[in-house]
Amino acid sequence: MDKYIKLNSNQGGPFTANQNLVDFEIPSDGIYNLRDSYVTLNVKVDVTETETASGTGIYATNLEWATSGTDHPKFQNVSLVKNCSMSCARRGQIENIRRVDVLKQNMASITKNQRTRFDESYLAANQLIDPINGGQFGIAQDITKEGSQKSRNLDVVPVQIALHDLFDFCHTPEYDTMRAGTTRVHLELNVDKISAVQANLRNSWPNADFKLMNDVTATADGESVTSLVVTQKVPSLNVSPFYVGQKLTVSGDNNSVAITPEPAVISSITRTSAGVMTLTFENSITTLVTTGHVFNNIEVDVTAFASASVEFSFAEIALKRVSAPMGMDEIDYSTFSTDESNGNSLTSYQRQFQVEPEAVNVLAMFPSPDDDLVSVNNDITSFRFRINNHDATDRQVSVDSALYYDRLGMTLGNMGERLKGLAQNAGCPSETTDWDNVYSKTGLKVTILANPLPQTMNEKNLQVNITSGGGGVKKIALFKELPRVFSY
Repeated sequence: MDKYIKLNSNQGGPFTANQNLVDFEIPSDGIYNLRDSYVTLNVKVDVTETETASGTGIYATNLEWATSGTDHPKFQNVSLVKNCSMSCARRGQIENIRRVDVLKQNMASITKNQRTRFDESYLAANQLIDPINGGQFGIAQDITKEGSQKSRNLDVVPVQIALHDLFDFCHTPEYDTMRAGTTRVHLELNVDKISAVQANLRNSWPNADFKLMNDVTATADGESVTSLVVTQKVPSLNVSPFYVGQKLTVSGDNNSVAITPEPAVISSITRTSAGVMTLTFENSITTLVTTGHVFNNIEVDVTAFASASVEFSFAEIALKRVSAPMGMDEIDYSTFSTDESNGNSLTSYQRQFQVEPEAVNVLAMFPSPDDDLVSVNNDITSFRFRINNHDATDRQVSVDSALYYDRLGMTLGNMGERLKGLAQNAGCPSETTDWDNVYSKTGLKVTILANPLPQTMNEKNLQVNITSGGGGVKKIALFKELPRVFSY
């Protein structure tokens, strides 16, 4: 039976902007299924509360990619790795990819449709709002929506990065380290790009009326209000924004006098089959002095925390050891070489790149100056490639034209992929009010210039001509696909 083994990284954590290198050594002791193996970055989110006198609250958090723009991109787990390489003792370098974050982030935007990306959200470090119920719960908390078991913050949150997301070589179901020798995986992390923000805020609730609570009438003098009934019926727990341990700020009128908004932690939640939900709190919200006094006009809101920090505590690699191998003598795969340049805001950009003879595809991406991740340049109007002084097309290719999609689809087909993400947008996790706007942010629209390349005997000359308006061409990353064969 196949089994997993875990190995710690050579470097200890926590990882920071200045200590962001991770190395793993796979021993030469067996055959591994790299397709089902993965790297784990263990994350911890620490929250500082605004006040704790009302009890300790559990806050829903989400990891966020740093940006100087207004919209934060939905980042893939693989984007936590900036550069990566893989080598073995007996065959040397297998892959060495610079800016793998830019490559794989933007490839995911066009080769995965929205449904696929949402289906993968159970593993995602960065969550979008739910398209149906508007919820947004990250992976750093274990949430309980009913009963009295308090939700909890997780001390160790494993963020998985599949090896085959980093390296195409790792799609192999069998890799024999006894023949290849000790194998080294090297990663350079983007931990300085990640922060924690509060999620599941009231503006993301699927029904704005969930904030309203039923009136409470005193049945005895000096009665304390410790439970509230949600006025709106809650048809299922999936749409409920409430959970045990959540800290809410409660406001209302006590006998026609407005109370000071009171923070209170939910200690238990009950819900009837008719959808009537009752919230019980750890502490009293207000006291009704005389029988018959009414606490009304009650509203609740999510209590904001003061701050939150993210710590990448340690890293592991989980390897699937194959117990009954079929036997493979060689592995076919593709890798990428990278050229990085800067257009210096030129509106008529021209440059000639030297391309490897065996290169079969080229992709030009434009890491946004805002986030250095998403390939965004809405100023580009058209482009044209020339290969060894021969035009790849008989005319300029206008962005988002039929010919643009023909080139993009042709290139992806040549890579064994399909064009599925027609929204061509990274998605915006900071959009919490309307799902229709999640994939419509102009600042996250993906632009990729692509074309297949012929294999040649000698190095190719690739001339790139880009016409742009506005701010012109800034950062550019040129990725060239190179087929490889690994033989023992």
